[in-house]
Amino acid sequence: IKKMSNKNLQNIKIKIDGKTIEFHVIKQQTEGLVAKHGKYTYSGAYKKSLANGNGTLCKDNKKYLEGTWKNGSLVNGKKYNEKKEGEIEYQGTFKDGLYDGTGILIWDPFFEEKYEGSFKHGKKNGVGKLYYYDKGKWNLDFEGNFKNDKKYGFGKEYIEYGNEMRPLYIGEFR
Repeated sequence: IKKMSNKNLQNIKIKIDGKTIEFHVIKQQTEGLVAKHGKYTYSGAYKKSLANGNGTLCKDNKKYLEGTWKNGSLVNGKKYNEKKEGEIEYQGTFKDGLYDGTGILIWDPFFEEKYEGSFKHGKKNGVGKLYYYDKGKWNLDFEGNFKNDKKYGFGKEYIEYGNEMRPLYIGEFR
């Protein structure tokens, strides 16, 4: 690692949560660079002043985003849970720094929940499955269509019956 000189790249742009942010380059390495902006630090490959290739974005010195970047945006990788260091919150494809395409999202508002399926503009959209974690395993709660983060269109809601999940409702959701 060598210190930056005036002849080298000064700034790079990275898209986080849909917003483009300019990072100041601190160090340039053989395989990439290290750049900072406030509580964020990017370490990885770049091309033409944009994050490009493999890289990791840390927030408050903890992994936040990691994977393959293209033109300043994470396109495929992982987002880590900010409250539980080292735990993956999302794994899948991204567009403009938002969940987009296919992925798995795990979140923890009161208890563990998981969504596997399609995303668009950072929201559940298309076909997917919702699960909840109980008694040491993931249990299917809903499978069907989503629109703007909500159950929408045809789907099946499940209920626990003994040791198995059985359909409770099959039909349209609005």
